[in-house]
Amino acid sequence: MKDEKSIIQHIQKDILESLPLNIADNPLAKLIGDEQREEAKKIYSEYIPDKNVWTVDGRNVFFNNSGYKELKYHSANPTTLQLIPKLREIIRSAIPIFSEENEDKSKPNIKAYHSYARKIRLSGGEYIARVVLREDNDGTIFYDGEATELKKVQELQNQPCRTPIAGEELSAPSNNKLLRFFAPVNNNSGRQV
Repeated sequence: MKDEKSIIQHIQKDILESLPLNIADNPLAKLIGDEQREEAKKIYSEYIPDKNVWTVDGRNVFFNNSGYKELKYHSANPTTLQLIPKLREIIRSAIPIFSEENEDKSKPNIKAYHSYARKIRLSGGEYIARVVLREDNDGTIFYDGEATELKKVQELQNQPCRTPIAGEELSAPSNNKLLRFFAPVNNNSGRQV
């Protein structure tokens, strides 16, 4: 049986070597600011209420307004909103990379957050899209997403593997959870794959 590190390396390789989902022809690519956010909201609202999608590992994903609000919150990065027109296709073909149990006791209805990744092509180049699904007591809902430039992931992958310093948090390389997933660190990360 493979250990956690080799499983993670295999998942990383699958994502990095996959053909990108081409979403370069995107109605949001040429828009900026409020105009981009308004059009993104209109497109996202078409997913609600009954346009669910299945993940590769069998999760039935539903869309609600909180997913758009999270994407909008990250809209300082205009590539994030560009995920919306092809969000269903991204979710349908993304690879599960890790899960995190809900630790917020004030939200007992939330069981866990599941992250998935997929290589994509936008007009500005290739990216790794990460989508986050929230597992509630009554189902799985699209929760959030982000797009990280592929070159950032590749640069991180090319760094030598290192052992973390005593007391160093897993978040040390970045607050970006996708980059943390790809970070070449020798440790028992506790990530669930």
